[in-house]
Amino acid sequence: MATSPVDQQNSFIVSAIRQIDSAVMAHVRWVADFNKSLICGSPMDPSVQAPDGYRTCPFGQWLYADRPKEWDEWSAEFDHVESLHRAMHDNARALVKEKSGGAIAPANYDLFMEASLRFRFALRALSFRLIDEICLIDQLTGVWNRSSMFKRLNEEQDRTLRSNQPCSICMMDLDHFKRINDTHGHIAGDKVLQAVMEIASRRLRAYDAIFRYGGEEFLFCLPNATTDIATEAMERLRQQIADTDIVLRDGVVVRVTASFGVAPLSATQPIETSMEEADRALFTAKAKGRNSVCRWDVQ
Repeated sequence: MATSPVDQQNSFIVSAIRQIDSAVMAHVRWVADFNKSLICGSPMDPSVQAPDGYRTCPFGQWLYADRPKEWDEWSAEFDHVESLHRAMHDNARALVKEKSGGAIAPANYDLFMEASLRFRFALRALSFRLIDEICLIDQLTGVWNRSSMFKRLNEEQDRTLRSNQPCSICMMDLDHFKRINDTHGHIAGDKVLQAVMEIASRRLRAYDAIFRYGGEEFLFCLPNATTDIATEAMERLRQQIADTDIVLRDGVVVRVTASFGVAPLSATQPIETSMEEADRALFTAKAKGRNSVCRWDVQ
């Protein structure tokens, strides 16, 4: 099975957390070596006194290496870390200059240590944010879980209010999914959910969001899409799901269908109201015989 975009991001986040942990350890060693050189007079890392030392120290080499495009989502956090790292190096260089002329004032050393701690805390905060991101992913299907849903919908509602651009939400439910579990077992049911979400991840746009609402029910958020556009997109997805052979672990081939309810994400009413409208449209689709798409404002 191909890897979904969210699966790829999940793997990227795990890798990023490991890299940040390694960067924190490199920073701790750099500070320890700097303090040793300052106190004992042992050879000092060249990056301490160089004007561009913030780029050539071990952490700087990692920070300024070519970053994968996935880092772009956290560019503001990286900019903050970068500024704190540079300030720490500026303070370290100032201490070396002061040391060459005599004793270091305790207040100046405190400034360096404060800058160093702020930098380290910023790295940890970035790492924790990445961990939070993983906690918002449904580990079975690789799409976002329900915990992340309202945060994203609130963001889209705010954007809709500011830009006056449309946004649609869609509720999807797999038809007769219980039969899959009862006939083939829950492992087979998991396989079906994964296969359907792989189809959805390929079919929808990169900036559309997919959430596992619960069980076999999913919610799609389609920014910059009227309900007409969203209905057409869901109809294409419905058709592809219905036409896809899903091969289970024992070699058995099954097909499933899905029902969809589409509604606008209103900028002026509670998000829960828009979700209820999409859910009612989904109920209508099921009442009409399932394997169909219904729109809230055309019933």
